[in-house]
Amino acid sequence: MDSGAMANFVSERLMKSRIHATVKSSKTDCTFSLDFLVVLRVTGSLPSWKLDVSNWPKDIRLTDPKSFEPNRIDMLIGSEKFYDLMDAGKIRMSVELPLLQESRLGWLAAGPVHSSESIACVRIHQVMPVEPADERLDELMKRFWCIEEQKDGRYVVQLPFRVDAELLGESRNQAVKRFKVLEKRLEAYPNTKQMYSNFIKEYIELGHARYLNTEEATEHNTYYFPQHCVIKPDSSTTKLRVVIAASAKTTTNYSLNDVLMSAPTIQSSLFDIILKWRSHIYVYIGDS
Repeated sequence: MDSGAMANFVSERLMKSRIHATVKSSKTDCTFSLDFLVVLRVTGSLPSWKLDVSNWPKDIRLTDPKSFEPNRIDMLIGSEKFYDLMDAGKIRMSVELPLLQESRLGWLAAGPVHSSESIACVRIHQVMPVEPADERLDELMKRFWCIEEQKDGRYVVQLPFRVDAELLGESRNQAVKRFKVLEKRLEAYPNTKQMYSNFIKEYIELGHARYLNTEEATEHNTYYFPQHCVIKPDSSTTKLRVVIAASAKTTTNYSLNDVLMSAPTIQSSLFDIILKWRSHIYVYIGDS
């Protein structure tokens, strides 16, 4: 067992894939289930050499009766279950012998051992959630070929749906209704209406949008975006910005945002930013 391990592991000698397994003690009635990551080798043989147990208490039941002999380790139970398995009993034999710790699996031996044997090397086994370079390359190639090139040289990728898009209901009526409200409101502000019209024309000219034919406009599996405009008179670049509302609910109470995967947060958390401020005398805040 390892109180510092963030996961549980078994070797390929026991299993061939990620598993959910039940662990049962051979010394007690302790039984529990855990998820395990399967690795080629959990660690090297432990202990590094055979220990002299002639001075150990005779009336305790070790979890592994041969734990004093070098042997292969096929399972590692991490911090998820480590402390739950510990009991209160401890036996400190001497400064030259390991500590005996009582657990729900039986007695465990851990700690330094003084011996005439010298350690020739230290084994370090590290498991990290990073794919091998060749697997990452394969994944990048798969993602590349999933991109469809259009005749005009542009590339189109599929929307990353996390659930079935069929959950989306009817959205056209709501989008048309909100557009008519926007259109009526813009009639009172001719300058804003002109800026809005110019924006939509430029949007179409850039190829970000196009007119639908009759067949496309009546397709069932279609999501219509309601939109509105935001005015920023003091802006030196974009005084009008059109907001497309992908969070608008359809008749099934699902929006496009609800069925798409969410992008990861790339900015630092407010807590981290405030902590960094403490290491500087002056702090500058800006807005782009």
